[in-house]
Amino acid sequence: MSDKIKRSQVDDINRRNNAADSYKNRSFGNKKSITDEYTGKHINEKQSNVDHIVPLDEQIRRYGSDLTPEQIRTMANADANLANTNASLNKSKGALNNHEYIAKKYTEAGAAQINDVSETLFGKKIFKTNKKAVDCPDAVTSVNMLKEEVKAEAHIRTQATKYKIENTVNEIKNS
Repeated sequence: MSDKIKRSQVDDINRRNNAADSYKNRSFGNKKSITDEYTGKHINEKQSNVDHIVPLDEQIRRYGSDLTPEQIRTMANADANLANTNASLNKSKGALNNHEYIAKKYTEAGAAQINDVSETLFGKKIFKTNKKAVDCPDAVTSVNMLKEEVKAEAHIRTQATKYKIENTVNEIKNS
């Protein structure tokens, strides 16, 4: 076990997207659209991306020194840690946890509002308009993202504890 585990060692794109029994294919089956697990809106297969609810990088950081790449790979790509969502949201989220993503978006929105505050020039008020719109998750999306994160965290922490116990028992047996 090493803390030098690479993302490519734990990501399983076939398990998420490509294999006949992938999470995405099992979700869609013969349906033309499914419900986005975060936004609650309908998305088709082309719009859909499978998100690691607890990001790979986070799991590597937490467990890289205690678990094998195979163990992290199994946890990271378990159904409990995957969610079908629209591609733009997933790409915007990047390697953030759901709560970090929501906080980041609302912080950006607050900064945009601060930039819209009036300035005084020669005693007159001039209003600046921030041209960059900040797309914050709505309440439904935020709640759904947080619920999915809580479930995924519970699964991952339980599985990680089980693996740590197994690894410790094996170390004792082999010494």
